Amino acid sequence: MKNIGYLFFSMGFLLAISCQQEGNNSIQNCCLSSADSLSIINEIIVATNNYAIANINMDFDKAANFYDSSSDFKLAENGEEYANWDSLYLTIKNAFQPLDSVNCIWGERNVIPLKPDAATLYSGLSFRT
Repeated sequence: MKNIGYLFFSMGFLLAISCQQEGNNSIQNCCLSSADSLSIINEIIVATNNYAIANINMDFDKAANFYDSSSDFKLAENGEEYANWDSLYLTIKNAFQPLDSVNCIWGERNVIPLKPDAATLYSGLSFRT
């Protein structure tokens, strides 16, 4: 009977250790180092600066590169929801065509890196014609 008790204790102990190690692996895989986070933030700042410059230069196609053209693209801004890339592309293209000039200014940009291939960006963006 004592052997069964030791067996259950040993199995429980091993299970607890293996779960703890798995948990630590998950935490390590999801977190970014400070250097990685800073690199992601800088990459997003550069990309958003390039977006503003493309708008100021009235280069619609270059500005359009800022957006994801994949099939799972979704965007909502100023109360309007764009179901896919094509709907956004046509809306922006039609907005650019009658304009003589555009001034594009970012507000404070808050970037939160989530993982190596994902981050959130929260900011205001002002377009003046």
